[in-house]
Amino acid sequence: MTNKKTSMNNKSDMPAILCKILIALSACLLFFQETGLGQVATLQPTLQLKQIDGYWLPFQNNLPLPSFDRQPRPTIDIGGVWRKERFSAGHSLTLFRRDQAGIAAIYSEARGRNDINYDDSAWEEMILPMIENELSGYEAAPEYYEDGVWYRRSFVVPDSLQ
Repeated sequence: MTNKKTSMNNKSDMPAILCKILIALSACLLFFQETGLGQVATLQPTLQLKQIDGYWLPFQNNLPLPSFDRQPRPTIDIGGVWRKERFSAGHSLTLFRRDQAGIAAIYSEARGRNDINYDDSAWEEMILPMIENELSGYEAAPEYYEDGVWYRRSFVVPDSLQ
């Protein structure tokens, strides 16, 4: 059996191979940009590390955090029966900057679901917290993605927290 060298083993072919890979990657990027399937993140992170006097300190929404530990603060238990509705989500909206245009796009997609008087009586009921998506039974992929979900629940904020 003769041992033939493949083009992958020939170093003189490497620039041509790299050029083909680059062209393929460029075509993929162009496809995602043109079809809208690619996402461009414009949402700014809210957690940052800032160096002050030589020390790195955590900031959330430009406010210093005393630590990364859970902060002691009053909470309201909102677990229980919720209403939910699945919908076809504009997935890139989650990455949009929350400026006037981004907020307008989110409200447009909401189609009134965010209004306090919106009629959600036909929505399915679900007890939360709970896993939302269908379990697949496979350890490698525990859930199937099932598009967007709106959740609604009414609750009373105690006077002590207002």
